[in-house]
Amino acid sequence: MSKNKRPSKSQPNNAPRPANVLPQATQLGTDTNSTKKRRWWLIPEVIIVGILVPVVLFLLGRDDKGCNPLGMLCTPIATATPIPRMPDGKFNVIVAGFGTQDLSGHVTASEQADGISQTIYTEIANLKGTVIDNLYGPTENGIDRILGQTTQERYNLAATLAKKFGAGVVVYGTIREDGGMISIEPSFYLEGLFPTIEPELLHDASMQMPLDLLQGGVSEELSIIPDRVAVIRYFVEGLNAYIEGSFAHSRSIFETAIAEEPNISVLYIYAGNAALREPSPIRALELFNAIASNPNDLIRARALIGLGKAYFTLADEARQRYEPGATLGRMTCSNSETELPSDSLILALLALDCYDQALDSVEDASRGDIDVKAAFGRAQVWYWLTNRGANAWDNVQTYAQAVIDLYNAADERRNRLHFYAGHAYAWLGAAYTEAQQPRSVEGALKAKDSYNQAQFVLTQDITNAVYNSTPMAIYAERIEGLDIWLGDHMTPTPP
Repeated sequence: MSKNKRPSKSQPNNAPRPANVLPQATQLGTDTNSTKKRRWWLIPEVIIVGILVPVVLFLLGRDDKGCNPLGMLCTPIATATPIPRMPDGKFNVIVAGFGTQDLSGHVTASEQADGISQTIYTEIANLKGTVIDNLYGPTENGIDRILGQTTQERYNLAATLAKKFGAGVVVYGTIREDGGMISIEPSFYLEGLFPTIEPELLHDASMQMPLDLLQGGVSEELSIIPDRVAVIRYFVEGLNAYIEGSFAHSRSIFETAIAEEPNISVLYIYAGNAALREPSPIRALELFNAIASNPNDLIRARALIGLGKAYFTLADEARQRYEPGATLGRMTCSNSETELPSDSLILALLALDCYDQALDSVEDASRGDIDVKAAFGRAQVWYWLTNRGANAWDNVQTYAQAVIDLYNAADERRNRLHFYAGHAYAWLGAAYTEAQQPRSVEGALKAKDSYNQAQFVLTQDITNAVYNSTPMAIYAERIEGLDIWLGDHMTPTPP
């Protein structure tokens, strides 16, 4: 056992853990270049600007010009000049008009909501030209208020704006008044590239906690503005660093945001994802453990998925050969009271436990694609264990097929699942040739078809083309090898 303490979290996760006991060993399988420094097998998850935290002062008083500098925010007046579509291939953002939601849930326009929209736009505009390429706000001709009466209606209206003007991010939302408090609940729509690399942020994504401010507030409200605005900038700057491949810098930015706003849980996920890509798996464990007991089921499930990937990264670095009979004993993914194990097989089993807990902890596993990520993670770990001597091809086939079935059944989320399905097809191909020995013509034909499917699906995964290049070259070599083998073993078809 290592002397390193397992990174801790604030609360234990009481989700049930299915048992993961390794089967008996067989002959060592073929490794698949898992030592590549680029670590293509990590699911690329890019931190998105999405959660743009708005800060607004609500102080009494107006002047005859519409808004006192220390008074109530006033209604924006739309410009008369029509605006063009923003250029393609740029980081384009729209801040749309917010609406006021009453106690019954009905959403309408209001002077306060208009003022909040304009204030959010003003703060985000500070980033135009540095990180954001193009920005349209609620006063622009054509940028409407988003006043749908349901979450889905508001999402659809935001999608229409994004497509019409070429925006990658549309910020919108609602406010609620309750006595002397006003709660601001921002949401956002992601278009184009973004949904393929951060699927959790689709469908009325929000920061999971409204920002509550005093209506007609007092002077101490002024003190929160610099920190809140800084958090907005950290989101955007962290995203920019991640896209550029500066993962350590991206993590540093998000950790600075955590220091300012430690209660925004998604900051830990974004920082943890950047840590995985450095790679810095120990730091990733610390970040994901901090929110692994979060009361929000999707945040908790995403943290557990992140923990699984961190444990698997550590297991792969150790590169220990399989030994039969290894079990977790009393250790679980959520138990941080023990030392971090150095045994790579135990680390791999911890990764499996994390994926199991993630699937069990979320009410709707399709949200955030937790169902796909958990199945993919389990297939990946069992494939890794099998290549080190475990007799686990049945598990590889079961979980790889689960990924493929979810992919084939998907509709609107299918475009962001190419990565998972492509590699699952390849693992299924390996199972067809390795699970049955001696190799059969039938198995070789199934394997070749699976590898061809892997190549086809991964070709559509434009977002992750760089990360897929190494495994795709391996899959092409396997197709070529199968062609040679089939040529030697198939009975020629008579003319």
